[in-house]
Amino acid sequence: MVLTPLTRLIVSTSIGSTAALVPLTLAAIPFFGRIAETSILEVDKGLRQAAQAMGCNYW
Repeated sequence: MVLTPLTRLIVSTSIGSTAALVPLTLAAIPFFGRIAETSILEVDKGLRQAAQAMGCNYW
């Protein structure tokens, strides 16, 4: 019910498979963000130091 106005704004309908993409996409964003965060945190400290030694900055 909360995303119905947003769905109507984006896809001009609130019924059907096309309309279901909007809430499903919004629900998946935190999941993929968490996977990306975990992957970045698992990078070995030695690999980060080697990259910095070759000229990479922190970002």
